[in-house]
Amino acid sequence: MKARDIVMNKVRKDMCCCQTVYMNMVCFSYA
Repeated sequence: MKARDIVMNKVRKDMCCCQTVYMNMVCFSYA
């Protein structure tokens, strides 16, 4: 796994942790 992939996975996970509808939409668009 590349370092960039690890960072992106963490960012994606952080987005998924957000409970607002907007952030959930962002999360799913990146998933």
